[in-house]
Amino acid sequence: MKIPRSRIREILAAAPRFTRKPRHLDLPRLLCRLREDLRIKLAEHMQPCMVLLDESVQFFIHFERHLYSTKLTSASSQFALQISRLRSDTIAIRETIAIGQEAAAGVLARAFLEGIELAMALAVDESFAKSYSETEDQSAFWRRQIGYGNIYRIVEEFLSRAGLQPSGIESVIRYHNQVKDALSAHVHGAPHSALRSAAIPSISHPGLLHVNSLGELSAHLPMICLFVATTTQTFSGGCIKLIIKPNPPAAFAATTTTGRLNDAIASAHLIQVLLAQYGEDIQNHYDSLLNADS
Repeated sequence: MKIPRSRIREILAAAPRFTRKPRHLDLPRLLCRLREDLRIKLAEHMQPCMVLLDESVQFFIHFERHLYSTKLTSASSQFALQISRLRSDTIAIRETIAIGQEAAAGVLARAFLEGIELAMALAVDESFAKSYSETEDQSAFWRRQIGYGNIYRIVEEFLSRAGLQPSGIESVIRYHNQVKDALSAHVHGAPHSALRSAAIPSISHPGLLHVNSLGELSAHLPMICLFVATTTQTFSGGCIKLIIKPNPPAAFAATTTTGRLNDAIASAHLIQVLLAQYGEDIQNHYDSLLNADS
């Protein structure tokens, strides 16, 4: 079934009107033009951030391909499915940023963070993974096992088994909480989230606003890119360590050393090196833009 363009024109011609004939936008053309305009601006003003974000997408694509090349079991299938969800989230964040939609990117980034925590739990706690897959009341399970910080006990186990010291684990959990607080405005509809969609803080002209624009590069978008990259680096590094250590968790028990695993390991290594070499300078640069905006 298709809706022909001629039918759209017929309905518009018959639509109520006060004065002139109603306008109907060529939305694909409009968004294509927006994407092309922002592609140039991204290269000029957000290139290092987009490199980091793209490498995060790369990791989840490679890791997903590796996992599905192994023999999935009841203990590993839920983890593999969650990696598919994270791959989807990172692609969606990238594409939303590419058309200059900060609020939508913030909602997706918040979902990505909660998905990362869930993936950590599924990786190391077989009983949690079993309950997660078999429960008939997902809302009740979320309240008991995931929400309100309940999942942090298993996140801490993942980080500990991946080799982080207590101070490092505490730092990661604190960072997660700070990011959740920052992004909650987009999820729960805070006034400044709506304001920044109507009057977008400019990344190209700090302190100025883009008003009545379909999409623009907000000065806050680089922080979403950095958050995704940093969180991917923590997660990917943890997974690789769990895979190569003796007696890996059940989620990784079927892992074999294939080219696809090598792709995932190389991708995780690349993110780690890029963040170590450029992360602090990138953070300081975009912090200065936000200070100018405020």
